[in-house]
Amino acid sequence: MARRDGSPSVGARRIPWLILGVVVVSALTVGARTGGAGSREDQVRAIAATIKCPQCPGQSSATSDAATATAVRTDIARRLEAGQSADRIRDSYVRSYGESVLLTPAGSGASGLVWAVPVAVVVLAFAALGFAFHRWRATGSAVPTDADRDLVVGAMQRSHVDAHGEGDGR
Repeated sequence: MARRDGSPSVGARRIPWLILGVVVVSALTVGARTGGAGSREDQVRAIAATIKCPQCPGQSSATSDAATATAVRTDIARRLEAGQSADRIRDSYVRSYGESVLLTPAGSGASGLVWAVPVAVVVLAFAALGFAFHRWRATGSAVPTDADRDLVVGAMQRSHVDAHGEGDGR
């Protein structure tokens, strides 16, 4: 719907924001969904992907073919069969080898900043964009003056005269 001056109504201006909100919530829901328990092998691989290979620098226990990485995967499978949760298994490795054994930082303390800072930056960027769009929209409703109209009419007359070859050649 449009108002008499041709600008969209307040409700019509909110529709894109509503659509954006639905898309963001949908994306977060899909991203947060675990997709079920999966097979035991999938669970072992998922946990092993968060634990460093003790023998291969910079590689996870899930992707390494080293004997120690195979032993880690076997231990994880044994612990899962015993009913331990993924967090409990990771905690036992941290107790045995220290925090550096994990490829993913903890979600709390100073390590939590690794997760929080990028989210805060994205939120601030969207807020800044929203503020900028709001300001642009507020300042974008300039009304032409009579002097502006006279300039346009004069320019159109000059271009019309020049197009027919009747002008001064400029």
